[in-house]
Amino acid sequence: MFIVPEHVLSARRDELGEFFLIFSRFEFAVKAAGYAKQGGWGEAKADWDAFALVIADELKTQGSEEYERAAAYLSSNPPKSQTYKDGKLGWSNQTGKESWSAERVLLFRVQGVRNNLMHGAKFLAPESQDADRDQHLMAAATCIIERLVNASPSLREAFFSPAVG
Repeated sequence: MFIVPEHVLSARRDELGEFFLIFSRFEFAVKAAGYAKQGGWGEAKADWDAFALVIADELKTQGSEEYERAAAYLSSNPPKSQTYKDGKLGWSNQTGKESWSAERVLLFRVQGVRNNLMHGAKFLAPESQDADRDQHLMAAATCIIERLVNASPSLREAFFSPAVG
């Protein structure tokens, strides 16, 4: 069995695993709470646009300093997207769509942290220039997810219920 050696990771294996589990459960809960759409192959996909419309009001009703700091961190230090140009891999800033609400952009950035973990090799030391930044992004995204789960009764119920199927 091939396991990525500890020395090439820019975050602890248990932290990476915990974030992956939290985000996976969050995405499941978004779909199970009714914010789902059909993908191009018939698969269930989270409808982040519809979810962003609903959470805007829910986020206004309760706040925390930790959440505000996490949202500000993701805003001022957005995750990067891996690029491929002229035969070389690189990184560029993630911006989202100009038409998106602040809540949708925030979700996009939380997704970006997950994407970097799963697809972009951002948490492997040679590709990551700043391990502290990567860990701060992961912590901020986790805080945002926790706030969203706690702000929405339907999302909270789905998050903590057994998966169906």
